[in-house]
Amino acid sequence: MKKILVILIIISQTTTMFAQNEINLSDVISQILEDAAEQDDDEARYSLAQITSEYLENLASSKINLNTATWSDLETLPFLTDVEIQAILDYRINFQQFYSINELKGIKELTAQDIKFLSCFVFVGKNNDNEKFKLKDVFLDGRNILTTTLKTGFEKQKAYKTDSNGIAKFPGLPQHFCVKYKYRYKNNFAFGFTAENDPGEQIEFTNKRYGFDFNSAYLKIQNVGHLNKLIIGDYIIKFGQGLILGGGFSVGKCEASAGSASSGCNLREYSSTNENWFYRGFASSIKFKSLTITSFASFNKIDANLNNDSLTFYSLRTNGYHRTDKEIDSKDNISQYVGGIISTYHIKKFQLGIAVVGYKFDKLFVPNNDLRYAFTRSEKENYCFSTTYHYGSSKLSFYGETALDKETNLATINTLEIRPSAYLKFMSMYRFYSKKYLAFNANSIGENSSVNNEEGIYLGAELFLGKKTSITSWIDMFKNPWATYSSNTNSNGTEISTEINHKITKTISTSLRWKYKEKITNKETSDLTEKQYIRFQFKYNPTGSTTLTTVGQWSDYKKSDNQEDGYLIYQNITYKPQNLPLTMAARYARFSTPYNARIYAYENDVLYFFSVPGYYYEGSRYYIVLGWNINSNIKLQTRFSQWIYSDRDKISSGDSEIDGNKKTELNVYFQINF
Repeated sequence: MKKILVILIIISQTTTMFAQNEINLSDVISQILEDAAEQDDDEARYSLAQITSEYLENLASSKINLNTATWSDLETLPFLTDVEIQAILDYRINFQQFYSINELKGIKELTAQDIKFLSCFVFVGKNNDNEKFKLKDVFLDGRNILTTTLKTGFEKQKAYKTDSNGIAKFPGLPQHFCVKYKYRYKNNFAFGFTAENDPGEQIEFTNKRYGFDFNSAYLKIQNVGHLNKLIIGDYIIKFGQGLILGGGFSVGKCEASAGSASSGCNLREYSSTNENWFYRGFASSIKFKSLTITSFASFNKIDANLNNDSLTFYSLRTNGYHRTDKEIDSKDNISQYVGGIISTYHIKKFQLGIAVVGYKFDKLFVPNNDLRYAFTRSEKENYCFSTTYHYGSSKLSFYGETALDKETNLATINTLEIRPSAYLKFMSMYRFYSKKYLAFNANSIGENSSVNNEEGIYLGAELFLGKKTSITSWIDMFKNPWATYSSNTNSNGTEISTEINHKITKTISTSLRWKYKEKITNKETSDLTEKQYIRFQFKYNPTGSTTLTTVGQWSDYKKSDNQEDGYLIYQNITYKPQNLPLTMAARYARFSTPYNARIYAYENDVLYFFSVPGYYYEGSRYYIVLGWNINSNIKLQTRFSQWIYSDRDKISSGDSEIDGNKKTELNVYFQINF
């Protein structure tokens, strides 16, 4: 009877949700990255967008087998809640195995969006994929993947123009270049390397460089007996909500109600191009039924801003640029030692995790004299203790993490979810980060880029009105007990968001989002700054291979007596013919908005590039992305984009200044499998 039910589910869903041409990884990434596009801090926005984009693309390139997936495997997918993970595992137990990905439609806990997202990151394979492998087969039956990416601009920026002596400020080429190689054997063995140069950096074997400016490599063995995973080289590791270990992906407020319920340890090999958010050394994870023990040790040289004595540092540098002598001097100028042990226990509805992490620098951290650092202590070494906890049922979930640093300063985040029915969900989250709490490797949900000096309450609700309409709304009320980057006194703020999604027909859908935020942002006078926007989207699928998306957004900015507003309108088109190995995505946009009311929007790009530009001033923008699967082993993608400003004859300022009103870029991605 169960098998008959499975067959009926497969037949009923085959013609709709999972037609291959409807599954678009770029669409999935764009939805998840919308929150990253709204970060106030430009560097935080760039880092979060880069890490998130590459994290999701790497997950998509090594999909999870639904028939062998463990809780920890599915927990790496940031959009799944604990209830949804348990529902997937229970379904597999009840029906012995998955026969088709279409069966996900038969799991009532999964929404249509969950299923769409999942189809990009999972597959249905044999349930013996994790069988013991023979060593002689490891290097004979694996898969090689070599990729290269190139990004170049057509107009010359100021820093690349030579002076009277024929010398430019940035001596390197103005192109961004990256090469990646990965070898993978089933789900047991993999190794790879990444080499990358940012624009303006030279390829040389001097000045702390070894050919390319950034080089990274890893070797991974997993699913061999009790050895869950072993990584030698570069890796990322995240524990719980990220209060002591927040490596890799971290959700923002918009996604807080969609996932982030992790109480375990997420350990993955590192193949991104972000030059700071990773560990270098070894990490291992051993599994005994419901108990998993993870240990790791890292020694890594990282960039920092040194004080005048050159023996202490006041901050870490995270942009990864090494173009000028000053930037090169900051490259790898401090050493960081990190190590720890993590134990996680999971059985059905209960999860418990305990972690102890210590780190040490070879130079003393001494914060500068800004008022906001009054409670930040100087230190050369530190250790943190954390515990995570999680209880989940179909109606109620409670999870969180509580951490202490070596001075017993507290950071805690706790969430309660209530689901009275399949169509309604409530969520409340409380976070408290002491103004004295210090953990360099933390990365969690919050208003500030660092995990300290913050208290907040997040309330959210999600309502499904039948199968066609959903309403998501949340409010975050936060306060900073002490001075921050933007205020010399204690401050507070409120952020509110409401989004309505409605599917009119099978081919037409709409969404409307309103977001409002007020916050103290004047360092001297503590003026209140208000920002809000309204975004409307209309999506139409006239054929199975064509998608048209129209978006209009209005933004408003208020501070004291100053008020600014602007708009962005754009038309997207994606075309993916079923019988041709070609894909196309394009956008044309018009915008007119002052800088303070600027609007950020995710854009399609080639693989391993991301684009979340700010639209401001007045003008137009267009891009076109073309993809060609030359054969089953060779893939080529290109992207051509251009800004055209109508209210100025110079673009940007400083080193990035361009004479003229146009900025043109070309991105190229090439992949070969062998």
